[in-house]
Amino acid sequence: MQKVKIITTSGCDLTFEETERLGVTMIPDWVIFGETQYRNNIDILPEAFYEKIASEENLPSSSHPSPAQFTETFEGVKDWDEAICIVVSSQMAGAYNTATFTAEQVMEDGIKTKIYIFDSLQISLGMGILVLESARMAKEGACASEILEHLTTLRSNIGLFFVMNTLDYARRGGRIGAITAVAADTLGVKPLLTFKDGIVSDLSLNRTLKSGIKAIYKKYVSLADDNPEVFIFHANNLRGAESLKAMLQEQFPELQPRIEWVGPVVGLYSGPGCVGMAFRKKEV
Repeated sequence: MQKVKIITTSGCDLTFEETERLGVTMIPDWVIFGETQYRNNIDILPEAFYEKIASEENLPSSSHPSPAQFTETFEGVKDWDEAICIVVSSQMAGAYNTATFTAEQVMEDGIKTKIYIFDSLQISLGMGILVLESARMAKEGACASEILEHLTTLRSNIGLFFVMNTLDYARRGGRIGAITAVAADTLGVKPLLTFKDGIVSDLSLNRTLKSGIKAIYKKYVSLADDNPEVFIFHANNLRGAESLKAMLQEQFPELQPRIEWVGPVVGLYSGPGCVGMAFRKKEV
């Protein structure tokens, strides 16, 4: 039998091409417009998603993979000694509970593979960093307990910061009060947010999106370790992402940040225009 199989969901915002190349099985989440369901990053790609939400009167919803999807995936790892399934923060979605219940059922039904469900306490490319790290360790021959121990430390040392161009989508999605959103949009301020203890937390309000992007840059300068794996993500705002990359490379010429789309887990509530960053923080 092979050693450790890594599994995740598309909430990590890595592409299916990359995860397949790394030997990671990625289960698609769902994006729902009215009565039509799309498999995230398969049936609907990020660019089309942001074009669609900008033109739709009603905000779509998202859903984590179904029990049937988890069951099919877990039953497919029977040739592995162990499997680790990394899911989006349990504080943001129900994937952790669904995956845990399904894994227990599959193991009770007789599969010999030991399946572990790991709560990333992250979203988007903060979760993506954990997936990439686990894939590297699995390839190097680490066992599940070694990988899980490392991931538990690493998830506390991931910095994920993003600035929103509008609060309208968060208001419509019920994430903030209507009065707060209207007041913020009226004043034109752009909120800088982070991810802490598995949930989104406010950091500051910025007069412009440009100043919010600069605030992200300052967070990187003050908090980042020297690991070169750095992600910049955007919600249909490549210009904003490239401006953040230029700031970083002016200060750190050797740095090569990856620019990626942010998917529906964040994008449903950030709306178009969001720019963010995920990186490893210095250990404290």
